[in-house]
Amino acid sequence: MATTEQEPLAEALGKVADVTRDALDSQLRIGSEVAELAQRALEKGSDPVEVGRSYLSSAWREAGNYWQAVADLNIQYATQLIKVGSQAVGSVVSEVNTAIDHSRPQTETPDAPAKAPAKAAPARSTRRKPS
Repeated sequence: MATTEQEPLAEALGKVADVTRDALDSQLRIGSEVAELAQRALEKGSDPVEVGRSYLSSAWREAGNYWQAVADLNIQYATQLIKVGSQAVGSVVSEVNTAIDHSRPQTETPDAPAKAPAKAAPARSTRRKPS
């Protein structure tokens, strides 16, 4: 039986497992589609140069689209990360302000004398004594 402390970890591991499963399923599907394309091109007797050009043109275009989408995701991720960090800091500042507002002023007790500031230690000489 999972304790309440283990539940967030189990949930996070479940999410990682789901993403991993989706990634593997996607790679298997892509591999299968590419294999089917190659088989179809061979069966039909297509011109390999023409098919190769089509592949390179399409792959180059889609690679550009892919990396643009990745860059956009990175910007969105960074923006969200900044928001989360700002919210966390805002919560900390708010709680500390509340603690300051509700804290009692520090007072000296009547029985204890005020402490005098500590005396500075005498400076040590770095010169060597003559031998």
